[in-house]
Amino acid sequence: MNAHFLEIYISLLPVYAVLIFTALFFLNLFKSGVIMPIHLSFNNIRNSKAVTEHVHNVFEELIKITDDKYPFHVNLNKVTEESYHVGINCCYKNKPLSSRADHQNLYKALSKGIDSMKIQVIRKAEKVRS
Repeated sequence: MNAHFLEIYISLLPVYAVLIFTALFFLNLFKSGVIMPIHLSFNNIRNSKAVTEHVHNVFEELIKITDDKYPFHVNLNKVTEESYHVGINCCYKNKPLSSRADHQNLYKALSKGIDSMKIQVIRKAEKVRS
């Protein structure tokens, strides 16, 4: 039994090595800023490249403020035909931050949510410094 287990373990070593190197590769990409720390989820909205690019563009300033170290979770929801809801969550320096915004225009709802998140991040950064 032990010999069989050892044989299986040895045969899986190359797989473990590939997984470890892949994880390290993605970690280095994440740290270098190639992969932006924004996680988008769409609910009742089509996932379009234009919306994704807009989200990344409007988050540039907020990512610079946080030194590109903290991931943001952005939920875009179409509530009704004329109403959108945007939720943004982040754990900034072990402090959970949350922002919610509703508007008839998706981009304006996103802008309100980001403005609220910027204010919270700046306040938390000032508290941490003092």
